[in-house]
Amino acid sequence: MIDSFDWLDRAACCSKCAENSDCTFWQLVPGYPADEREPASPDICKLYAGTPNCRKFFPGGAGIGAGCRSSVTNDPHLVGAHGTRYDFNGRPDRTFCLLTDRDVHVNMLLRGYYSEDTTDAALVVDGKAVHTWIKELGIVWFANGATHTARLVARNGKQQLRGDGFMKAIEIDGQKQPRMKVGDQIVPSNGSALTISFQALEKEGPYDVDHYTLLIDRLLSIDVKLRVAHPKLQTPTDAEVHINMGVAEFAHTDSVHGVLGQTYRADHAQRAADFQKLVAALHHGVSADGEEGKGFLDGTPRSYESSTVLAADCAFAAFRHI
Repeated sequence: MIDSFDWLDRAACCSKCAENSDCTFWQLVPGYPADEREPASPDICKLYAGTPNCRKFFPGGAGIGAGCRSSVTNDPHLVGAHGTRYDFNGRPDRTFCLLTDRDVHVNMLLRGYYSEDTTDAALVVDGKAVHTWIKELGIVWFANGATHTARLVARNGKQQLRGDGFMKAIEIDGQKQPRMKVGDQIVPSNGSALTISFQALEKEGPYDVDHYTLLIDRLLSIDVKLRVAHPKLQTPTDAEVHINMGVAEFAHTDSVHGVLGQTYRADHAQRAADFQKLVAALHHGVSADGEEGKGFLDGTPRSYESSTVLAADCAFAAFRHI
């Protein structure tokens, strides 16, 4: 990021970018009013440098800390492989396939609730707003002649002490791993080609964030960040700790699919182009209209449901090593 400014409206933020010869993107991050739990947060204008290949992305907007990568964050908002932003709320307590390909399959288990307050809701079902976020990631992959699994689980509960961390559990091939500290790595000796690292304790605005990376050699590299939900979305008994994920590297085939994975297909590039919508001059952001990525994603939300977080059995499943 080049610079940031408080309390600028969209036009002023755009002008700041235009005045700076290094600025390729600008982003106006909305603030929120004060309540009994949090002080007010101002709107923030952020300026970024970038390359033409990334001009359709929304740099930093996914809270993952990278510009040109796909991601799924918060309740859930997604950025596809060609930069298109879209939502996929699913349903609470159901599992959906994010990435599915010949040698790897990634599921997200959603938690959440239904609310009578439908103000600004991305999805309304039977007159109620649907609030969901990722509580678990389940990854199934093939390496060195065997199938392996990893499960990452965010914590439950209201009291979230910083020293306790936001990760409840990490399981590899069904075995629970010791609690990790910053700087720790898990490198199993079972031929799984897996490395999990606890990179840092970070701050994103007012939020504490636990930053992990998960690497499957020559196949997949993701950033995993855990944090509590916005105060207005927390419940009296749960701070709604959830998982945000950014894809750094993904070696996929032409058969790749899933809520996020299909955006990597060559035939999806034109679809992304067809759904692009200019948000503002110099912004270069694009978005897909419609709830649940309707018209942008194949099938229906039910097409992406998996039976469990470690099952590669959604309707579009492409994993070939079951």
